[in-house]
Amino acid sequence: MGEGTRIDVARAEARLAQGDATYRASRASLEISRATFARYVGAPPQNLDASHNYSRLIPNSLQGALSEAETGHPAIMLAKAAIRAARAGSDAASAAFGPTATVSGQIGTALSGTNALQGISGKLGFSITVPIYAGGAIGAGVRRANLDQIKSEVDAMSAYDQIRAAVIAARAGIQSADAQISAAQAAVSAGREVLEGTIQERDLGTSTTLDVLNSRAELTTARESLINAQTNKVIATFSLLSSMGRLTASNLGLPVEVKTAVQYNKAVEDVWQELRAVAE
Repeated sequence: MGEGTRIDVARAEARLAQGDATYRASRASLEISRATFARYVGAPPQNLDASHNYSRLIPNSLQGALSEAETGHPAIMLAKAAIRAARAGSDAASAAFGPTATVSGQIGTALSGTNALQGISGKLGFSITVPIYAGGAIGAGVRRANLDQIKSEVDAMSAYDQIRAAVIAARAGIQSADAQISAAQAAVSAGREVLEGTIQERDLGTSTTLDVLNSRAELTTARESLINAQTNKVIATFSLLSSMGRLTASNLGLPVEVKTAVQYNKAVEDVWQELRAVAE
């Protein structure tokens, strides 16, 4: 009709090719996400629901989140246990300088050829061993134990700093996602009004179908930004729960069986288990 040039056609073809490439890339990303979901969950995604109520697990302040991370994060608890173990090792190494007391006892019976009891005898011994010279081995052991204790304390400080940084970053991510969601919602609302106005202008003859399609594309982009912002908030929420040590099935209230190592620990800590097994 003479309203467009070959340049306009080329631009339209380029936009079409770019849209097709974006669509194919999105489809590939969707398939990758489905495969990743199936790998972690064990089943393909079905009837997914984006709503969750995990915000109740997040403290209202940054200091509250840091306090919970300091007391409940597994890495911090492990670091504290390592410090206690290193201190016990240091005390044991220092105790090597002191004396060692040993008590031994023995009791026995004598039987005749007719299995008659002839007597009972017993022996009790007590000894004290004092280290005099060990060639520096004891001192080296103490120094090594002290260094291990210092290392455990440094590792605990490093773990604390890493978790603190993770908590701050996750909470900042939630705040940033909230701002992005507000902006995206405003953009979507404005995009709807623009699209409706452009459609009315097209009906009156002041706008073209291309203007309507451009407005619809802008609205779709705004909706995509809103979805991405909402996704970022969900990810930041789970990141904060993880950095606080609360990303567990029990805290999330998931309908799954929680398996623990309590029974195994009880069996391992039972020092008389082998003797009972022999008696049985």
